[in-house]
Amino acid sequence: MKKIAACVVTYNRKVKLMRCLDSLRKQTAEGLDIIVIDNASTDGTEQELKTLISSGAIKYFNTGKNLGGAGGFYTAIKYAAPKYEYIWIMDDDTYPESDALKELLNAVKLLNDDFGFLSSVVKWRDGSFCKMNRPWLGEDFYEHILAIENGLIPVVEGSFVSMFVKSDTVKKKGLPIPEFFIWGDDAEYSMRLADLGGYLVPKSRVLHDMEENDSIDVTTTDYRRVTRYRYYLRNRIYIAKEHHDFKKVIKYHLSCGKQILRVLLHAKDHRLLRMVTILRGFFESLFFNPQIEYLDK
Repeated sequence: MKKIAACVVTYNRKVKLMRCLDSLRKQTAEGLDIIVIDNASTDGTEQELKTLISSGAIKYFNTGKNLGGAGGFYTAIKYAAPKYEYIWIMDDDTYPESDALKELLNAVKLLNDDFGFLSSVVKWRDGSFCKMNRPWLGEDFYEHILAIENGLIPVVEGSFVSMFVKSDTVKKKGLPIPEFFIWGDDAEYSMRLADLGGYLVPKSRVLHDMEENDSIDVTTTDYRRVTRYRYYLRNRIYIAKEHHDFKKVIKYHLSCGKQILRVLLHAKDHRLLRMVTILRGFFESLFFNPQIEYLDK
């Protein structure tokens, strides 16, 4: 079994993907294979990668259709887990610093290989911390004193913008849920692994090349992308249900009305589209119940 697979999911962002791959190839740690999962890009991604593929610098898989980020990560981890000890997961607009992997491996050693997942610190273009990729801190710090003394921070939720997991953990806890399509798949997966120990590794740093450093907002986002918001709402309600956090379920339900009102009062365009998107997310959440798939099935 080989040691580490860096799994990158891409869709129609070949310029950013090439920069991501360049960052991965410059890692100071050894033993890294690079796997690209292409969600059937139409911008010439495969042609752009032709030299890297033919030289063996990367492994390339085309899914044949756009499975979303969730489907892409599901595909990547399902492929990599039986073949590698560790899996380093990231989007195509993630650019790791040259020692990012080395610092993750230092954390593995410090923890004696006893962890559920590790996350890198995610920064935006201007050096500020990326708002969408801030992990949730754990509450029971006393169980993690040794890790804290050595600079690691206990967390209960992480992001697929640089998440590091063991293949043995995947075999125990299952695969990411592909039906999520986008948004929340990393939250659900990391929360599933968190009982084995989740940690933020401050010395492992990546840049997330998002267009804006902001959270998801159905009122202000570009109307051409707004229909995707239903996945965010649906998936977050599902996660709350699965964790029996019914206060949060009620909170999300009530927020639908608040968001519709906010759209009516503040949206600059396409109010009907935005309101329908909110309602679709709410109604889809009532029946959304995907099952976790395990590698041995």
